[in-house]
Amino acid sequence: MSIGFWRKDKSSRSQGDFCLSTSMQEYCGKRRPIKIAHPSHKEVNAIILLNEVASMRIGSPFKIFVGRILDELTGILVMNMRTEVRKKSDDYILNVNETEFSNYLTNHYSLENIEVKFDDVFITHEEHLGDRTITIKYHLPFSGDTELLHSTPNPFVHWTTTVTVEENCICFELTTYSDNPGDPTRQAKEIMDGIRQQTTNVINQVNEFNKRLPSLVVQAIQSRKQEVLKKNNFVASLGVPIRAKDDFPTTFTIPNP
Repeated sequence: MSIGFWRKDKSSRSQGDFCLSTSMQEYCGKRRPIKIAHPSHKEVNAIILLNEVASMRIGSPFKIFVGRILDELTGILVMNMRTEVRKKSDDYILNVNETEFSNYLTNHYSLENIEVKFDDVFITHEEHLGDRTITIKYHLPFSGDTELLHSTPNPFVHWTTTVTVEENCICFELTTYSDNPGDPTRQAKEIMDGIRQQTTNVINQVNEFNKRLPSLVVQAIQSRKQEVLKKNNFVASLGVPIRAKDDFPTTFTIPNP
């Protein structure tokens, strides 16, 4: 059983693979699936949950920072990185430029953090004559990986609100009566304060993951290389000549991002 995990590169996806986009604005775009060859039951459940999150379209309302656990996402990324290293041939591992390979894996499996531009908030409004209400929509411009808005950070504040993502903005709505509009400023501030606090938790956790990822990559490559060297030493100890493969490559290139 293979489970696809869509990452940042933009090559064609295979029919039948599960899809998880790293940016909801590029939902199910052209991406190369990274597969877990033999996922455990826990991994299957985690990715099914991720797929459910990815099925949401831009503009659909959702509870912000509620969904799959961010720890699960980073764990899956590390598993996929290690799987990619294990799938490389022995000759590739022994001859590839280790620095370039490490840089590629680090860039490929890192997360693009989110940044919410609270100072650039703006509003739009719509009046409903039938029930004499006014809907005020707040727009918070942001950048980064939209799926992090569907993730539960650690630590997590037990607070959420319903939002949509529209044109690179986190949007939430407040409704008031046109004949007695009142002042929604206080409620809006409470919502933005909640988003700000949860965003800080996500940013800190993603930064921590991206910071430790390079060392995990080096460990994975070194472990695989030691495994290959140990096997080669065993084969050499048999005292039988080893015939080189005819198709042995002279160069070992890093995959394109």
